[in-house]
This record gives sequence, structure tokens and C-alpha cells, in this order.
Amino acid sequence: MQSCKWTEGSSQPTCTDNAYIAGLTMSTHGTWSTGIHRILEVRNVDTSGQIPGGGTLHSVDPSTGNSIPLGQVPQNMMLFAIGIGKDTLVSGYDYNNNQADMFITDVTQQNSLQRLTNTPNINESIVF
Repeated sequence: MQSCKWTEGSSQPTCTDNAYIAGLTMSTHGTWSTGIHRILEVRNVDTSGQIPGGGTLHSVDPSTGNSIPLGQVPQNMMLFAIGIGKDTLVSGYDYNNNQADMFITDVTQQNSLQRLTNTPNINESIVF
């Protein structure tokens, strides 16, 4: 599993092992082609089991490559997010238990990832 990013002018992507792109946030003043505010990347994913999961969610500034750790992803869970501005809803799915839950994060604040739901046998998800 790799997360790869292209830098303008380069001939090869830069890739990170045991990572994936979970989503992105758009600027409140941009378009899809010009307004990507942050890239959300999960790093240090545990790939030792049948289904990867866990790791740390990072907010990456696409113009500088600088990142902010937003928080730990629960074990056996993978995340998906898309948002506008800094406050972003995140959908998490635990493939081992077929359980979907929701999170929220401020993509500009370290350790801001918060789980909103944790309800076994009830799936919550975000309609994107």
C-alpha cells in the first residue's frame, strides 16, 4: 500500500509506504482545479493483517508538503473524507466488523480528530 504524490515539474511521484490518501478539503474560495486546501493522508497503516487499518491521519498542505498529525485512526479502520474549509467530516469503516462510524477534524489543528459515533450494530455514514 502506497500514497503517491506528484510535484509539478517532476518526472516521478514521491511515494510513502504503508499510507493512503483518505481525501481532501477544498478552499472556501477556489474551484476543483485551483482550490485544494489540504490533502488528508493516513500514514503508518498496519498492513500485517488481511485488511489494512489504523495509522495516523495527517493534513498535508499541497503547496508546501508540510503536514500536521490530526490523530490516531482506530485499528482495523480505514477513513474517507472530502470537505470544504477547515472543519471536515470523516467517514470511517471497520472492515473486520462491517461497522461504519463518523469522525470530525479541523485540518489546521494538531490532534483534532474526534470520533462522533461508536455504535455497534448501527452504521452511520456521511453522504458526500
